[in-house]
Amino acid sequence: MIKKLLKKNIAWIVLLFVLFINNKVYASNNYIEVPLVVEQFFDIAEGAEKEVDLTGKYELKTLSENPTFQENGNKDIFVFRLNGEKKNSSIPLKYAHAGVYCYELVQTTKDKANYIFDRKSYKITVYVKNVETNQLRAQVIVENEDGKKCEKIEFHNRYLIKNILGSQQNLTVKTGDKANVNIWYLVGNIAMIAIIGVSIMKKKKGNVKY
Repeated sequence: MIKKLLKKNIAWIVLLFVLFINNKVYASNNYIEVPLVVEQFFDIAEGAEKEVDLTGKYELKTLSENPTFQENGNKDIFVFRLNGEKKNSSIPLKYAHAGVYCYELVQTTKDKANYIFDRKSYKITVYVKNVETNQLRAQVIVENEDGKKCEKIEFHNRYLIKNILGSQQNLTVKTGDKANVNIWYLVGNIAMIAIIGVSIMKKKKGNVKY
């Protein structure tokens, strides 16, 4: 009798263990991947040097409590680079659970001479929810600094020419202000001499005796 009860219990334990393993594997495979596309445009002025650094550094920072970037050492920040006049990158965001995930995307490229980097920031919100088929569905909403929704995430950088900057400085120095001042100074001196001459002539006429 005891042996029969042990055999039945062992059978139930084995069955529960198998079900637990199957459920665990199924849950780990039940996730959704959301591609986040980021584009970089680099405008180069005509006559620029051949070697222009077109690399932009960007950071996607998690604002919610749920970490997303499991593969990175830092689960809260994902750092990536784009190199080229027209370049884009797709960041795969993976979710295994329903929830609301918020991010901030900015460019962190260091300032350099003759470069103008796009410093705007984007707020990205991903809504992940369960559907009836026991699957996950995601909706992505992107907003700019003004809170307006955006269809694309774009950064526009610029590279200027050193010669253009130098010519602008020369133009500010070589204005017509100095020439105008000299002309007015000359006119003032002539007027003063004329006034003095007229006054002297009047005095001489007054001293003439008939």
